[in-house]
Amino acid sequence: MTEILSSNFNNLLSLIISVTPKLFAGLVVFFFVIYAGKFINELLSKIFKKAKLLEIHSHLYLKISKIFFLFIAIILFLSTVGLKSIAAGLFAGGGIVTVILGFAFREIGENLLSGILLSFKSPFKKGDLIKSGNFEGIVKAIEIRSTHIRSYDGQDIFIPSAQIYKNTLINYTKDGLRRFTISLGISYENDLNMACVIINQELEKIKGIIKTPKASVAFNQFLPNYLEIQILFWVNVFSSESNVGKIKTELAANIKEELIASGFSLSFEIPSNVNFKLAHDLDIPEGGIAH
Repeated sequence: MTEILSSNFNNLLSLIISVTPKLFAGLVVFFFVIYAGKFINELLSKIFKKAKLLEIHSHLYLKISKIFFLFIAIILFLSTVGLKSIAAGLFAGGGIVTVILGFAFREIGENLLSGILLSFKSPFKKGDLIKSGNFEGIVKAIEIRSTHIRSYDGQDIFIPSAQIYKNTLINYTKDGLRRFTISLGISYENDLNMACVIINQELEKIKGIIKTPKASVAFNQFLPNYLEIQILFWVNVFSSESNVGKIKTELAANIKEELIASGFSLSFEIPSNVNFKLAHDLDIPEGGIAH
């Protein structure tokens, strides 16, 4: 009995002695990878701050990085101590789980990936006026999976990141400048050049219309009942004087007043000109109307 116990103890001791170097080496590899991941995460954090990346995005990237390095550390530890079969199974199992989850949550994954790609491109920021597909509004919040915008009529719309990434995106306020158009018509009898001069003078008087890019007034097209003039002007939406509705109303009112005062006829489209006469004014031959 004593000999059996002694033999088992010796075998256990031999096993511990043989395993200890591998275990020590495995722990060294494990903590080296963990600390390397920590160092890289700190470096990434500094890069994200300099790039002015949104906090929600930087947290997500750092969390993914941390999980990645932990997974690699475990795999390398198991391989180093001699448990390569377990490491291979864990690695393969992780791949299988990833594939399964990828199919199960394809749309979620697509939105997450699109959100990550959009965060690097930064095509818009909070407060910008954007349009994606049929949705248009002010950006209220930017998240990984979706972007929250508020439309002009007060609707809160959450656009999936994949939709924004795949479709054409319009950012009306990327540089703060927006162009607006007003069209009006004058009679064919009026002086077109003089009308343009008067309108240009009124454009100079309106606060909120910027000088560069310069506003323009030009003939647009011949229409059946009038000559159409197109007015283009620019507004800096970041300015305190950028009340677009007020600017357009004031401009239209001033132009109307000055053109009418100068003898211009502001025309509108009339489907047809009909000259009505009373029946007794018509020349009707004797015997009535021929059928």
